[in-house]
Amino acid sequence: MFVVKKLVSEFLLPSTLSLALIGVGLGLLWFTTREWLGKLLATIGLGLAVLSSYQVVSDTVLAP
Repeated sequence: MFVVKKLVSEFLLPSTLSLALIGVGLGLLWFTTREWLGKLLATIGLGLAVLSSYQVVSDTVLAP
């Protein structure tokens, strides 16, 4: 249970999540016929990466 908690918490970090979304989106674009889903996931991942880099957004997320 401890290992699962550590893996899930590591995956939910903004940088890891955005890179995973971009990677899955690019994989869908290159290797399947679901181009719309690949474009959507890659765009969401890129948007999350950009938003999480702004100090206003990151401070809001970290506030108690």
